[in-house]
Amino acid sequence: MSHPAGRSVWPAVALISILSLTLAAAGISARRHPESLSESLSTIPDSIAGWTLQQKAPLPERTLERLVLTDYVSRIYSKGAKQAGLFVAYYAEQRSGESTHSPSSAFRAADGKSGDMVRLRSR
Repeated sequence: MSHPAGRSVWPAVALISILSLTLAAAGISARRHPESLSESLSTIPDSIAGWTLQQKAPLPERTLERLVLTDYVSRIYSKGAKQAGLFVAYYAEQRSGESTHSPSSAFRAADGKSGDMVRLRSR
């Protein structure tokens, strides 16, 4: 197929096709369906691999309103003289355009450096 000036219209057709497919894919990915947990995060045990729950650390109501999360658990565990904070948040439906991140970027000490991470094995 040629344009009267001798130029092909195929590059324009290809560009329009690619843009149309991209728009369609974006529309489909934006329609995510919520997924529920099989159990509440509150069922995480009070004792894990020698670490014992010392206290629950609930988030302030204002923070919960801003996070709009589905479920969460926030606790402080201890093992001997060591303490570890556990925070897990679950979103049944992630908003389009937002992505998850590596846990290492969530574990930051007050000085901005990576905090110590403890790996626990699940059953």
